[in-house]
Amino acid sequence: MNKAERREAVFAWVFLGFAGSTALMAAGLAPFLAVLAAAACLVVLNQIAVGVLKTTNKD
Repeated sequence: MNKAERREAVFAWVFLGFAGSTALMAAGLAPFLAVLAAAACLVVLNQIAVGVLKTTNKD
């Protein structure tokens, strides 16, 4: 996976996270729950990105 593909994958996951939080707000849940969901998603994405970078830096 080259840098462009990796960047596209990260952007896709971030977009999915924000889309999910927007769906929570649209469902009528409290907005702060959507913010917490987005923050948790970003933390998970950060861990995924760190893992991807660690595995791809070997080549």
